[in-house]
Amino acid sequence: MYIPRKIDKFLTDWKSEQDRKPLIVKGSRQVGKTESIRHFATDNYDSFIEINFVEEPKYTMMLDAYDTPVDFRNKENIRPLLDYVLK
Repeated sequence: MYIPRKIDKFLTDWKSEQDRKPLIVKGSRQVGKTESIRHFATDNYDSFIEINFVEEPKYTMMLDAYDTPVDFRNKENIRPLLDYVLK
């Protein structure tokens, strides 16, 4: 059972922004961040990829390939990351 949280409205507003930026969620432990994001993603998208850099630090090296900040809204920029995660 999902318990609604304050972040739910923020996520809905974020999704509706025309020029939204990538989402980074930080906060205290055990308050429902991951559960909220999973719930939001399941309700709003056909599929999603979850990368937890704390639990899987090996994935931080995939970002080393980029010398400058990357616009991940451009699908061409996501392909190398997907190739790395899915191999």
